[in-house]
Amino acid sequence: MVEGYLLSVYYDRERETAAAKLYIEEENEVRIVYLSREHRPYLLTNIPPEKLSKMPEVVGHKGFLRVEEVTKHDILKDIDVTLTKVVAKDPLAIGGRAESLREVIKRVSPGAKVWEADIKYRNCYIYDKLLIPGMRYRAANSGELELIKPRISEEKEREILSKLEDKDKEALQVAKEIVMLLEEEAPSIEALALDIEVETTQHNVIPDPKEARQRVISIGLASSDSSKPPRILLLAKSHDLDEEYIKQSSILKNAEIVTYADEKALIMEALKVLEKAPLLVTFNGTNFDLPYLRHRAQKLGIPDSDIPIVAKRDHYTLRKGVHIDLHKVFSNKSLKNYVYGGRYREVSLDAVSQAILGERKRTPPKEFTTESITRIAEYCLYDTLLTLKLFTYRNNMLLKLLFLFMRISKLSIEDVASTGISNWIKNMMYFELRRRRYLIPTPEEVLNKGRTVTTAKIKGKKYLGAIVIKPKPGAFFNVACLDFASLYPSIIRKYRISFETINCPHSACKSNRIPEVNHWICKKVRGIFPLIVGILRDIRVGWYKSASKDKRLPEDIRSWYEAVQQSLKVFLNASYGVSGAETYPLYCPPVAESIAALGRYAIQKSLEIASAMGVEVLYGDTDSLFIKIRSEEDVEKLEKEIESKLGMDLELDKIYRYTVFSERKKNYLGVSEDGTVDVKGMTGKKRNTPRFIREAFQRALEELRNVKTPDDLEKAKLRIIEIVREARRKLVEKRLTLEELAFEVMLSKPLDKYEKTTPQHVKAAKMLQERGEVVATGKIIAYVKTKTREGVKPIELATIDEIDVEKYEEYLFSTFEQLLDALGIDYETLRTKTATLDQFF
Repeated sequence: MVEGYLLSVYYDRERETAAAKLYIEEENEVRIVYLSREHRPYLLTNIPPEKLSKMPEVVGHKGFLRVEEVTKHDILKDIDVTLTKVVAKDPLAIGGRAESLREVIKRVSPGAKVWEADIKYRNCYIYDKLLIPGMRYRAANSGELELIKPRISEEKEREILSKLEDKDKEALQVAKEIVMLLEEEAPSIEALALDIEVETTQHNVIPDPKEARQRVISIGLASSDSSKPPRILLLAKSHDLDEEYIKQSSILKNAEIVTYADEKALIMEALKVLEKAPLLVTFNGTNFDLPYLRHRAQKLGIPDSDIPIVAKRDHYTLRKGVHIDLHKVFSNKSLKNYVYGGRYREVSLDAVSQAILGERKRTPPKEFTTESITRIAEYCLYDTLLTLKLFTYRNNMLLKLLFLFMRISKLSIEDVASTGISNWIKNMMYFELRRRRYLIPTPEEVLNKGRTVTTAKIKGKKYLGAIVIKPKPGAFFNVACLDFASLYPSIIRKYRISFETINCPHSACKSNRIPEVNHWICKKVRGIFPLIVGILRDIRVGWYKSASKDKRLPEDIRSWYEAVQQSLKVFLNASYGVSGAETYPLYCPPVAESIAALGRYAIQKSLEIASAMGVEVLYGDTDSLFIKIRSEEDVEKLEKEIESKLGMDLELDKIYRYTVFSERKKNYLGVSEDGTVDVKGMTGKKRNTPRFIREAFQRALEELRNVKTPDDLEKAKLRIIEIVREARRKLVEKRLTLEELAFEVMLSKPLDKYEKTTPQHVKAAKMLQERGEVVATGKIIAYVKTKTREGVKPIELATIDEIDVEKYEEYLFSTFEQLLDALGIDYETLRTKTATLDQFF
């Protein structure tokens, strides 16, 4: 009998049944288990069975199997409804094609409604079988998976559950299930990182993986098992290697280097390794490495049976194992902001590694040919090791997070790794709706709950958003930043706001209005979303956040609890955001508008409370207050008073040595005691900013980091003035290289696909193409702004005398404008030759 962690569920077309991938930790391998054939794809419709049975287009459909009558609860109308369940032979018969049953029913019966026909079959199976990806299961002979529940002490469970605000029977039952998911630690899975290099003489050009015309000359393989040395497979002869260089290379000297005279043999060896890998990690492997290897192997005549790389509709995976593409993972905005603190902007291996690991990619060889195979080997293997380091960073924190995201969202690991938080929350909600036998509403039905009534101040928004209190301009020392502990999740839980509770059908509830807007909240139904969000919020704030820092606990337990509280933070911070996202299928404008209105109410009331206590509020933004600290008692008293009057927790987030506010909203800088500089609304760190501006901005931040007193700040302002003036002087006098002036942007698609607009980097790329250079997707275009007719030139064709100084000065100004504004410095005065404190302040 097979026991292991459930990594994924998928539909096996050859066997015409659902299948599961279970990771067997003791054997470090993935086993495929074929599940019961009794479960079949289906959709729901309001056409009665007897009428549907008389429709030849439906019953005669090649994918039609049978119809059943079912009862569901319409959560929007709060009534039971009788519907027809149309069961099909395979998932594609339900939806996804023009002749699917979903489309046929709509066509032959205008006005008929269809539900749940756009849910992927793998997720539908998970809902109906109440499976929890990421948990341990036992595969029974019946084709069913049986959950192996972790053991949790009654004392610990009671202590965690004691943190709940709501302790009714339903809340306690759901909370117990959630705690079970969070207390089971993730398994230790051996990860295999892979990177390939392809022969090319074009620097910074990525070969087309579908064509796969060029030879694969290097494949890097690195395991998270420290007992296994990293391997580099090379298309070369042993005497082609530079042995002296290898001995001096910190990357290659400890690696296993294997050479092949034949490319087919090289690729076959890599494929054998992939066949056994339980978890493959790449950086952009879905778009390049895996499709290239697969197509190249096919071109070389390797049979499909020997190619373990499988192409799916939206990703590439392994026949047995699973594939995590870190490019997709780090592109996830929720992880980027809430787990990694927005430390990187560009999602490239170089940028992410520099931000998280403090390491950068090696400089690539000028040509990727066998002539420079030793340096290619070093370059390739280093990329492989960076990929592995990112995945295993902080004691495998990312793997722990992925398992927790799987359990909360009920998604397979590759779906979690390749989709965003909106999809995670949608899947979590669909699971909860299905398990309660509720009808999953269509997006159109949810939108019918009402319209917004407030007017947005920001262009493109559909309702009035968060309140931002005008800052008091100037520099202030000893400043505390206070955050409402999960403000929006607290509002969702406290006021029970959800798509089914807002503007409910009960007349008795219409008096339960929300301040400032005309919506009402149901008094009879709590709502699924408030229930789940409330539990996640309470156990994070009340237990896991503090437990992750409890030095009395073993380090491995603290590390797991840190992953738990981080995963809960991601879901909680996104709970409000998805409610206002039109791409979210349960998008309900009155829900988002009501949450925002109550957020404004909380901030305004907090200001009144602070004012009554004599506490000076310097600035307020969304869910934060910046106050001038007179004593620690100020902070404690304000926290207690707000909690008492509003029923919400206000927590100390940071204490700044000093902050500087301009008159603009969302524009400030703060320096903590450890020298960390928080810059809000500043753009000087963007990677595509010319190097001379980026370096000047970094020097300015360094000056601010060293400020300890008001007098230090005044002196730092003078030095920053000189930094900006020197950057401008070098520009005007043209004492900069083209490389220092270059903007670097990657071509994201072929040149002929840029039809509606022609961005500047595309103009520069076309000039290179006209000169005879091969310019393909993926090439980094380095260009400068010029006074020529096109206004731009690639650095290969430009001269320093063609530089448009005025354009660069505008960019220099726009980059420093917010920082200088916060410091009270007028950029125009920087054009003068000398500066004194009296002139500027």
